Amino acid sequence: MQGRPIFQSTYQAITFSYMVESLPVREGGTLGRQLEKMKALLTGVVDERELSSISFAGLNEMEIRGQCAMIRAAVQDLIAPPESWAIRSRFGPVHIYRGPDKEISSASFGEDRARAMRKLANYLAPNFSQLSGNAILLLIARINGETEKLRPTFRQIEQEAGSSKSTLERVEKIIKSRLRILINMGIDQLTPIFQRDGVISAD
Repeated sequence: MQGRPIFQSTYQAITFSYMVESLPVREGGTLGRQLEKMKALLTGVVDERELSSISFAGLNEMEIRGQCAMIRAAVQDLIAPPESWAIRSRFGPVHIYRGPDKEISSASFGEDRARAMRKLANYLAPNFSQLSGNAILLLIARINGETEKLRPTFRQIEQEAGSSKSTLERVEKIIKSRLRILINMGIDQLTPIFQRDGVISAD
């Protein structure tokens, strides 16, 4: 591995690694150009300063992808399941399709991300007996979705899964807080591992 870690923080490593998973490998193309395209698709998900502080020095594209695959494997295998589900449901791949006018025509969560969201909904369900499991799943999608195409409205959730808007609004705030806690717990578990392995800076 290069002398300087690729990433400056665990959050940055996770964000970037799942972003890279969504990018196809192209002969003659550079990862940098593909990342610029991804940033345009997912505006606001990654801060420009976060990407600019990533160091690729001495690594080719396949080596970078290998490091990112190891980071995703750590998220899946080295932390407690609820924390893993929370991270994957927030940062996992998403498929975005644009029409001729460049506007987003449709979007869908990637397979692993959707699976993590379902696991997370089942995990949280006992705490919200007033809602169906499907309603909780839709609230997780609403909280985590990058675009309006991925975020159901309260009216859509009411029609599909029942319950009132006031109940959905109240539970959404609780779930959002719980997901933030789980993600932070997962990051705390991964940080010493990534520091030990030289993935992130030890500072």
